[in-house]
Amino acid sequence: MNAHNCSTLTIDLDRTAHATAAKFALGQTSIAKGRKVYLNTLAVYAVHQYFKIIYGIDLDLTQSDSWQIELQSIMNVADLVIPQVGTIECVVILPSTTEIQLPAAIIDDATTTKPDRIGYVFVQFSQDLHSVELLGFSDRVNTEYVSIDALQSLDNLLDLIDTGRINRLQEFLVGILGNGWQPLENSIASPQREFALRNTISLPKNTSYESIRDFTASKMINLRANIANIPLLLLIGLSEEPDGRIKVRIRLHAAGGLPLLPAHLKLALYGANELILSEIQYPEPMNFIQLQSFKLPVGTQFKIRVELDKSSFTESFVA
Repeated sequence: MNAHNCSTLTIDLDRTAHATAAKFALGQTSIAKGRKVYLNTLAVYAVHQYFKIIYGIDLDLTQSDSWQIELQSIMNVADLVIPQVGTIECVVILPSTTEIQLPAAIIDDATTTKPDRIGYVFVQFSQDLHSVELLGFSDRVNTEYVSIDALQSLDNLLDLIDTGRINRLQEFLVGILGNGWQPLENSIASPQREFALRNTISLPKNTSYESIRDFTASKMINLRANIANIPLLLLIGLSEEPDGRIKVRIRLHAAGGLPLLPAHLKLALYGANELILSEIQYPEPMNFIQLQSFKLPVGTQFKIRVELDKSSFTESFVA
């Protein structure tokens, strides 16, 4: 999964974030340590929200050392665990900082080269601590000073995560879903069930449930274009062919109250070496767009990418 936006990104910090940070800070032995834990907690929470809101990845904070109060008191921890991939260290940057001077603890920790750490996300706070700006990503830290201009785009972090979060169609076919994918009946309310289910996706009025019921799974995604989040529903339909290949259908719908897909939205199929195998794009708003179905031998890898302007979302699969 990959969403591209080269600019920095602002994440709001709500009451839940501050309440959690305050609870952790109160468990520390000094005011200075409490303040450090408070900021670390907010930084991790912000990066967690980034993954949840922008990419639909709801990570479990309790898996991280930074959420363990007994470890907070003896370590400078601000990690976020991404299952099957590794950990991200969330680096606190104070307001108005133009050159990043890393704490000695982070530099010392970096030299130990934790085998599961995939990189660092730099999180700069506003003066009132009501929001943060995600400045960028680095896959390694080995100097005391880091230039903001030298940071990599958050795109690079998502590219790393792509390799560890690949979707396996063989598992989809037997009902084993992950990475935000859900069975269609669990995520989209049919007319008979829409009042009985919570947390379901409402389809646009011009889309019937019957028209999509034969798809295998769905995933809600948010494509960030300019300053707006565009809610979309990605559908995948799978069936096994007599020759052992897997037939794949990919469709993209508007969602979240959006009546139509934006004009010029592109849906593309990529093979090995980022080779475009198929793509579709319309100059006017559409109810949905769908790639021509394709068949793949078991073990074939491919990607589905949604693009609009300079923003994109990528999902990786193996047949």
